Amino acid sequence: MSNYGSWSLPQLKEELRKRKARISGRKHELIERLEAYDRNKDFGNQDEVGEEYSMTLPDSFLYKDFNSGTEFVDFKMETIEVYLKPMDKVLDSDAKNLYKEKFLKYIRLAKYDNTFFVKAECRAQMKKTVSYKIDVAINENGSIDECQCECAVGMGPSAHCKHVCCLLLALHNFSSNGEIVSEETCTQRLQTFHHSKPYKRLPDKKQTVCPWQIKKEVKFSLIHGQQKVFQKFPISQLYLPANVYAVASDHDYLEGHPEDRWLKDANISHISEDRIKYIESSTTGQSKNKIWKQERCKRLQASNFGRICKATNRTNFNNLADSLTVMKDIKTSAILHGRKYESIALAKYESACGRGTRQCGILSVQVIHILGQHQMQS
Repeated sequence: MSNYGSWSLPQLKEELRKRKARISGRKHELIERLEAYDRNKDFGNQDEVGEEYSMTLPDSFLYKDFNSGTEFVDFKMETIEVYLKPMDKVLDSDAKNLYKEKFLKYIRLAKYDNTFFVKAECRAQMKKTVSYKIDVAINENGSIDECQCECAVGMGPSAHCKHVCCLLLALHNFSSNGEIVSEETCTQRLQTFHHSKPYKRLPDKKQTVCPWQIKKEVKFSLIHGQQKVFQKFPISQLYLPANVYAVASDHDYLEGHPEDRWLKDANISHISEDRIKYIESSTTGQSKNKIWKQERCKRLQASNFGRICKATNRTNFNNLADSLTVMKDIKTSAILHGRKYESIALAKYESACGRGTRQCGILSVQVIHILGQHQMQS
C-alpha cells in the first residue's frame, strides 16, 4: 500500500481517475478512498463511474453580500419542506443548531437569467477548521431548482445535507425579517487595541520595562480621558503593594486609630446605659432575631468564653476570631431539642415555683464592655 499522505491533491485525483473512482471531497477523504480501493482490489475493476454533477454558476464578480436592501424572493418554509420531502428528510435540529451557533461564514447572492444563485460557506460541525462551500439556485417563483455542497453527501442537483439545510433556513429568515445570523467578521467585533494591557511581570523585574512605553501609555490615557485605565494601569504594578496593616500607624495625624473609632461607633469599647437597655429589649427571641445575631458577634458570650480561656500556642487564633465574629446557624440535636421543649419547661417551672418569667435579650456588662450574657429573668 502506497503512502498517500505524502501525495499532492492533483496526484490523488489522477490516481482516482485511473481507478474510475470519484474525485470529489477533501484530501483526507481522497486518501481514505484510495486506501479502500487498495484493500478491496479496486472492487473487481467495476465499470466507470459517471461524471459527478456540478452546477453551472455565474461569474464570481456578480455575487454581492446580503444586506437589508438586497432584493430576494419570498422564500417560505413550505418551499424547504417540499424540497426535502422526496429525500424523506425534514429540517432537523442539526441544521437549526448550525444556524443558531453562527456556523455560516458568509452568504452572497447573484441574480442571473431570472434565477437567484446563493453562494455560502459553512463550517463543519465536528471540525470547525474545515468548511464546505454551498451553492443554491432559486427561481423567481421561490422554488428551489438545485443545490450542491462540498461535503461527502452534498452532491447535486438535490443535495440535502445539514449544511444545505442550514443555508435554506438562513434564506427563509432573511425573507421573513430581513436578517441573517452568520459568523462575525473582525470589523463587527469591538476593537481592543487601544485598551491598556496589564503588566504581568513581577515587581522585582521593573527594570526591564521600557520607560518610553510607560510614557506612551500614560500620554494616551490622559489624551483620551480613560480614567478606568488607572485602576489596573501597568505602572501601578511596578511598585510593591502597600502594607494594609500599617495604614493606621501611617495616618498618625488623626485623633485615635481607625480601629478604636470603629469599636467606639459600634458600641463595643464604650457603651451607655441607654444603649444597654436598647440592646436588651431589641434582642429578645435569640436566633429568630436578626439584631440578636449582630450583637452576639460584637461581644463574648458564656458559650464562647471557655474557648478563649482554653486556647494554647497550638490554637489557630485567626480561625478562632473568625468563628467568634461570624454568626452561623447551628442546628445540633441538643439545640433543636431545647427549642422544641423550652416553652414546656418554662410552664412547668412557673407552675412548680409559683413565679412568672419574661424573656430578655443580651445584657451587656458596662464594666467590661466586650462581655455579654443572655438569661431568662423571673
